Amino acid sequence: MSEMISIEFNHQHQVYHALIRCTSIDGLLQVRVTVMNGDIEPMLSGHHIFVLDGGQLIPVRECQQANTREIQQKIMATLECSSDFAALYGQYFTETHSGEG
Repeated sequence: MSEMISIEFNHQHQVYHALIRCTSIDGLLQVRVTVMNGDIEPMLSGHHIFVLDGGQLIPVRECQQANTREIQQKIMATLECSSDFAALYGQYFTETHSGEG
């Protein structure tokens, strides 16, 4: 099952909008980011996927470019503060851990 939310984040004094698609893959919540403002979308190419592991978002691929890492960190911080994402994560956690005890 795939869920989508939208977020706003700031980068270099500009507001950006992104669509976030969350999907459960191999027991992990995978988060794919599509930035709607075209000027930074190419910077994230190949570095737009995160996983929720141990309650923390982490990039799937390490990035050597400082500016791209900064954008990733801003997106992750925005998601971690998002009530929509928290609601989605809580639902995911309940679904994947139901029956454990």
